Amino acid sequence: MSVFCRSVAAANAFPSALQCIFGCIYGSGTTSRLKQLGMEFTVWVFKHALIDRLKLMGPVILNAILRQLDGSSLAETDAVAKDAKSFAFQAIGLLAVRMPQLFRDKIDMAVRLFTSLKLEDQSLRLTIQESVTSLGVAYKDAPLAVLKELEAFLLENCQAEQSEVRFCVMREMALEGLHLTKDQELLNSADDNANYPKLKDMLDYICLRQPKLLDSTEHREKGLLFPSKTYFAMVRFLLKCFKADCRICDSVTDEFRATALTLCQVLEHGMAFDGSVELHAASMKALVEIGSHQKKLVASRFAGRLPWLKLLLGHVDFDTRESASRLLGIACSEISTTEAIALTTDLVSTITQTKSLRFENQHGLLCAIGYVLAECMKGVPKISESLFTSIVNRLVCVVELETSALASVSMEALGHIGLRRPLPNDINHDAISGGVLLILHERLRKLLDGNDIKTIQRIVVALGHISVKEASISHLKNALDLIFGLSRSKVEDVLFAAGEALSFIWGGVPVTGDEILKSNYISLSQTYNYLSSEISSVSMRWSSSELNVDNESRALARDLIIKKLFDELLYSNRKEERCAATVWLVSLTMYCGHHPRIQLLLPEIQLMEDSEVFQEGAIGETLSGGKLSTYKELCNLANEMGQPDLIYKFMDLANYQASLNSKRGAAFGFSKIAKQAGDVLEPHLRELIPKLVRLQYDPEKNVQIQRKQLMSILISLSRICLRNPDQDFGALEKLLVLPLQILFKAENLVSKHLRSIWMAAFRAMDDIKETVRKSGDSLCRSVTSLTIRLCDISLTPISDASETMNIVLPFLLVEGIVSKVSSIQKASIGIVMKLSKGAGNAIRPYLPDLVCCMLECLSSLEDQRLNYVELHAANVGIHAEKLDNLRVAVSKDSTMWETLDLCIKATDKESLESLVPRLAQLVRSGVGLNTRVGVASFITLLVQKVKDDIKPFTSMLSKLLFRATLEEKRGAAKRSFAAACAITLKYGSPSLAQKLIEDTVSCGVLLKNYANIAADVLSGYHATIIPVVFVSRFEDDKDISTLYEELWEDNSTSDRVTLQLYLQEIVSLICSCISSSSWASKRKGKDVILHALASLCSSCSIAIAADDPVAPGVILSSILSSCSKKERSYREAAFIIKAFDDPECFSEVFPFLSEVCDQAVVAKTTSANTINTSAVIGNEPIEDSCLALEKVLDCVTACILVARLEDVLKETGRVIHILKCAMLPLCLKLQCCLDKTAASNDTSYLIYELFHSLAPKIVEAIRTVKIAQFSTTKFLILY
Repeated sequence: MSVFCRSVAAANAFPSALQCIFGCIYGSGTTSRLKQLGMEFTVWVFKHALIDRLKLMGPVILNAILRQLDGSSLAETDAVAKDAKSFAFQAIGLLAVRMPQLFRDKIDMAVRLFTSLKLEDQSLRLTIQESVTSLGVAYKDAPLAVLKELEAFLLENCQAEQSEVRFCVMREMALEGLHLTKDQELLNSADDNANYPKLKDMLDYICLRQPKLLDSTEHREKGLLFPSKTYFAMVRFLLKCFKADCRICDSVTDEFRATALTLCQVLEHGMAFDGSVELHAASMKALVEIGSHQKKLVASRFAGRLPWLKLLLGHVDFDTRESASRLLGIACSEISTTEAIALTTDLVSTITQTKSLRFENQHGLLCAIGYVLAECMKGVPKISESLFTSIVNRLVCVVELETSALASVSMEALGHIGLRRPLPNDINHDAISGGVLLILHERLRKLLDGNDIKTIQRIVVALGHISVKEASISHLKNALDLIFGLSRSKVEDVLFAAGEALSFIWGGVPVTGDEILKSNYISLSQTYNYLSSEISSVSMRWSSSELNVDNESRALARDLIIKKLFDELLYSNRKEERCAATVWLVSLTMYCGHHPRIQLLLPEIQLMEDSEVFQEGAIGETLSGGKLSTYKELCNLANEMGQPDLIYKFMDLANYQASLNSKRGAAFGFSKIAKQAGDVLEPHLRELIPKLVRLQYDPEKNVQIQRKQLMSILISLSRICLRNPDQDFGALEKLLVLPLQILFKAENLVSKHLRSIWMAAFRAMDDIKETVRKSGDSLCRSVTSLTIRLCDISLTPISDASETMNIVLPFLLVEGIVSKVSSIQKASIGIVMKLSKGAGNAIRPYLPDLVCCMLECLSSLEDQRLNYVELHAANVGIHAEKLDNLRVAVSKDSTMWETLDLCIKATDKESLESLVPRLAQLVRSGVGLNTRVGVASFITLLVQKVKDDIKPFTSMLSKLLFRATLEEKRGAAKRSFAAACAITLKYGSPSLAQKLIEDTVSCGVLLKNYANIAADVLSGYHATIIPVVFVSRFEDDKDISTLYEELWEDNSTSDRVTLQLYLQEIVSLICSCISSSSWASKRKGKDVILHALASLCSSCSIAIAADDPVAPGVILSSILSSCSKKERSYREAAFIIKAFDDPECFSEVFPFLSEVCDQAVVAKTTSANTINTSAVIGNEPIEDSCLALEKVLDCVTACILVARLEDVLKETGRVIHILKCAMLPLCLKLQCCLDKTAASNDTSYLIYELFHSLAPKIVEAIRTVKIAQFSTTKFLILY
């Protein structure tokens, strides 16, 4: 079956494929594995079969799949059965795409899938989601009755508890309404052609769901009825519906006005305090948009709500304040003269009298003054000239005295007023009388020389607005002088703002005063697409615009503009001035191109194909031999050279399009080059596209607009950059690396190419050229951010996150982490850790590979210098165990361990089925200290996380970990494996625990970990463990004995109680050990068996004699035979003689001891005579080869203690001889002194006193026959 699932021919083999599928699913001898393969083959058939064959097999197989699903259980635990069910849902989705007619006539399949989405296991929901998405396509052309039934069903499920159900319900509607999958630059064109619902229908639907939207109470005081983000999306969509209705409906009907009024109520509620800033801005802009189409309706509505609008003038958002000001201006057309005077007076007095106003309040008041006064200048309502002059004078004071930001806003207000009528010429300010521009000339010049770009733009555009109605040539000259003063500016936005101002002064701009003041107008460049053919279609309306003022002063101003541009700036020696002149000339052409004067100039400034740029032969010939003279030939030459940008330099040499050196200005000229030489440019797109891509996403919005239009002329950018990701980076670094960073904004287009992009990034990071490596690092950072975002389930749907994870994670594990380039390794590990953090449960399918890779990296990516230190640790005095602990501690602070911690958190019961076998394999084959400690620690933490879910795997893990603990040589790894084995034992079965503990009793490390971690399990096996611990306390190895001593202390309350409790088991174990047939055990115990026998006889002599009267004699004979060996044990014999207290021992032992005593005396004498030369006999020290006199005397003393007096008297000679032997060392010392010529008085005195003191004592002891006292006094060495 696995072969069939890779064969297209098998998928088209009818009816064999059908028979094969039914045999696998319903065959008499089928198995769960066969059913899974059959479903997998079904998916393959649905995907690759020809449509003719699919029409024959599809309906039959579909019925079989549905029967199979009906017969399956929801609580399916078998992994194979789950896979079969997953393939079944995949097959339904594929069939819905290829044969939608099977589903579109009824909603049964939708009901079935949504029910499964609610009830099926979490692991299957992702597959069902994909099937539901595919099924949605099948219903696109369904009958109306089916669509209504489907709509009701979806509405019923939109409140379902399961997030997957809600996602599937809302997905298609969200994509349809908000264009989530479309590029941002395509939205405008999409909106024009979109089939939006009627505004009335949408409002009725919304108000039906939330009737409180239509309440007449003050909206600003209430809470928001929808979440802010929901409300924001709703406002945007309603505004698009409104625009669509305006294009197709009669906007003067009562029905449309009523709908617009309802929309106003909804938008006003969006201004509630609970709303977000972006919601407030969107709502106010929407109200202004309605006002631009329904001026009278909006004006009459807000004429009675002026206080509400005035309150919004202090809003924190700039756009909201601007929109509130526009609405105030619109509302003024419907109020009386008295109200208008009161409103303007209030606005002016507020900004004049209050000194501590916030900037927001000041800005809002100044904007409102401009819009309100501009509306009053239309005549309705009418205000007096004196009030008008005083207000203008106040605005002039603001320009003079306030900050640059407020001064620019005040100039903007003056500009709005100037759109309606000329400003007064009789203003008195600081003893200067005249027009506004004359008074403010020096102040404006200083402001224009500043660094605040926004301030300069507002002032320059305001100069143009002020000059629209101006008839005085002196005023126009002042404005032109200020504008031309910007000719050396290098800021393109300032130059284009100046170009707009010159267009207003020139006259004939394509806007009216109402469009500027009563709509969401921003600028000429952003309001009209002046590079498209729309200009010609509305040229007649522009020529009749109210702003097209034509008088003698205006004609003189035009002459001044032409003279300045053509006589000075275009031919200036300064590059900045040539650039400025070019931008201004382009602006005049685009905004005022239909003015008769511009039409006369076009032949002089426009280059055609045959326009001669240079004198023939002036700059040589083309590659083909032709002369370089025309514009077209310049384009051809640049293309032949593979450097189209050379056209800019040619044009600059000719002193024509100097502005092409700038970013934004280049678009005007180059767009025509691209149109005329597009076919020729195609081979050179590699060189052209990188620069255009970067400029297309320039931070300046205006530059972006030009580049997007230019890119539409060339070719699809994403395909170009992603087509060649593996080319030579030495030539393509800037083509691929830098543009790709920008392309990541189109996430849905890039995700499927992530593997190729990562390969490109890694190749760049490993390049020999430093600039390429830097570009590669930059690309790596960008693609890292994109990858993490695409795999983060909080930002991306789970299906998309899983798909991206399936592309990226295997590549990073196989290609990135194992790379020999350190920067790639570091980046890959960091990315994997971040992916694990953000992916959540989506990481589960990849846990086995990820965990094993991280564990292996703990050793493979360790600093190699530590291996060198380990080799030389002994030489420098570093303990190997301490070094191992240090290495383990360092590894646990690494990024790999952070990733492993995240993997543990993501592990669930299903993940264990694939993860545990991989961990078991790593326990068997893992190399390196950190890897082995890591896998043991990971298992420990994993078991603590999953707890009872580990039970099915405890048998396998316990055996592996137990064997690893025994075989491991390093202490750190041994302890880690022991801890893992102990935590596994905690969840094992009783039989497993018994078997494991019985196998473990000889391993102290394991026992100690069992006691620490699995104490509750271990408590039932103390009878087995305590004897072993007791016996092992007496091991010769100090480390082992210390370990078992600690175990003994931990598991015993007191020695006496514990020994009494487990005495039988301990004695049984000791007897078993003593009777062991092991030669090593016998050799090890031969040295201590006599000590044990002596202690036993001392403590239990009565019991031994009572149990077996012959036993004391046998024991004594054994001891005496040991005394005759090289390693003699007389002290033990003394213990036994004293313990049994048998008088018969004296007659058996004393003669033997007398002989031994003679040998001991000889050895002692020899030792004393040769003590300074350290003589040896038979290459052995004398102490080892001779008998110890002290031990013999101990044994003699014990014999005398237990003997009868008559037996002692019989051996009088030997007793006296032994006493002499005991005194022999002192006699030898004294003899050495007496041999000298003159003995000292002290020595003589000692001998004298010794004789006279001891002799009476001896006589007294003999007289009273107190042998026991004599023995006790004479020999103090007895125990």
